[in-house]
Amino acid sequence: MDGTTESIYSQKSKQHQDQVHWQPIAEQHSKPLSLSDKVQRTVAQQSRYPIQSIITQENKEKYFDADNPYAADDNLQEVFSLMRELNRQALANSHLCKQTPTGISFTDALTNSIEAVVKKFKNRAIHYIELGPEPMKTRFILKQLMDQGVIIESYIGVDINPASCVEMKEKLKPLLDEDKIQHRISLFENFNVNDVRHNETPALITMLGFQEGNEEPAVMRRWMSQIASQGDYLLSEMQILDEGHEAAVEKFYYNPLMQRFSRIAFERAFGDIPSEFKIFLIPVDLEQERNILATVMCESFYSTINDGGKNAANQIFVTNYCLKYTADHYRQHREHDGQFKIRNEIITDDKSVVFQLSERL
Repeated sequence: MDGTTESIYSQKSKQHQDQVHWQPIAEQHSKPLSLSDKVQRTVAQQSRYPIQSIITQENKEKYFDADNPYAADDNLQEVFSLMRELNRQALANSHLCKQTPTGISFTDALTNSIEAVVKKFKNRAIHYIELGPEPMKTRFILKQLMDQGVIIESYIGVDINPASCVEMKEKLKPLLDEDKIQHRISLFENFNVNDVRHNETPALITMLGFQEGNEEPAVMRRWMSQIASQGDYLLSEMQILDEGHEAAVEKFYYNPLMQRFSRIAFERAFGDIPSEFKIFLIPVDLEQERNILATVMCESFYSTINDGGKNAANQIFVTNYCLKYTADHYRQHREHDGQFKIRNEIITDDKSVVFQLSERL
C-alpha cells in the first residue's frame, strides 16, 4: 500500500507527547472545541507532529465554496464523481465485504435493508429524503422499492455540494416523473422533512456513505431528531470498527479514489504542490462520551506557513476525519435519547459495514 498508517493498536506502548495548544489557552476555555479541533489535538498526541504543524478544516468545507455556495467548480464536480465511482464499484462487486461462501456481502446487506423497508411500506406512499445525494445507491434502492410495491411520492436530495443537483435529476428521470424530483442545497442541520411535506405521508430518510461519522454523536443525534418526525424511518450506512478488524477499514481508505479525494481537498487549500498521503487511526476524546476511534486522512507537505517564511517545515493537512463506532456503540448511539428505535440491522461478513433501519418515535 502507498502512504502510511499509524494506529492505536500498533502504538499502545508509544509515549504520548505533551499536548501543545494551537489556540491560546484562554480562547480554548471560552468556547467548546469543535470535532476538527479535537482531531487536531489527538493527531498531535498520537504522532511526532507538534500541534502547530497540524492544519484542520471542518469536513463540510470540502463540499462547497463558501464564497459561491450555489456553484460547482471542477473540484466539486470531481468530488461528486469520486463518490459515485466508489459506490458503483461497491455495488458491482458481489464479493465485497464477504469472507465466506455463505457470508453477507455489501450488496446482500443493502438488499436486506431494502426488504425491511418494503415490509413496512409495501403498497404505501413515502417521501424519499436523501441526505448527501449519490446516484448509484439511490437508483439501486429506489428501483427495488418501486418494483416491490412501495410508492415514491417524491424524492428530495439534500446536499451542500451543488454538483449533485443536475446529475441526480438526470439519473432519476428514468424512474420518477421529473416533477417528483427535488433538491435542496442546504446543511443537514438546517433541513426538516416537514419543510417539504404537505400531508401525512411518512418519509424514508437515507444517510449513506458513512456520513454519520463526520460529526460528534451528540450533534448528529440532535440533527437527526430535528430532521425526522414521528413515524419517519431512517436508513443509515456506517463503517464500524471492532478491535481486530482494522484491515478492512484501512483497505477502504487506501483505495486510489479515496487518495484522490484527499488530494483534491489539499489542492483546494494549497494548490498544486507536492504532498504525501497518510492515514492515522486514533482514539478521539469526545469529553461527554466515550472515546471513539477515528480514521484521519492527511497530506504531509513542506511549508513555511507557520514560521513567517524563515524555514521550511513538515506540515500535516487533515483532509478528512470520520468516527468509527464499534457495532455495539453504534446501536447505543442510535437509541441513546429514545428518539429512534432500531427496526432492522444487518452487518457485512467482514464486520466492517452496518446498515440500520430505525423508526423515529
